[in-house]
Amino acid sequence: MLAQRLKELRAENKMSQKELAARLFVSQQAVGKWETGKATPNPETIAKISEIFGVSTDYLLGRDEEKLAPTSESELDNELIERLTHLTLEEKDKVDAFVQGLLASRSD
Repeated sequence: MLAQRLKELRAENKMSQKELAARLFVSQQAVGKWETGKATPNPETIAKISEIFGVSTDYLLGRDEEKLAPTSESELDNELIERLTHLTLEEKDKVDAFVQGLLASRSD
């Protein structure tokens, strides 16, 4: 289950194996082995992966079907910023336009 979930989360976040490997200080080959089930990351690395993708270790390991949402506003801010870093300039422009529209429509 870890292999499948890791591959899915990486794809959802538009992150390459190389990018994930760099964030974890491991080789791209290690990430590839994890995603094919040929190897398993150590517990500390599993915890780091869950932080990067904002999911619980139980979800990552297939023990839970529900992804956990960030528990605080600052965690959500950090998650949003992290996801934005993986967008193209055109996608970032679209997000910016959407956010500006939301802010303009607020009545407070």
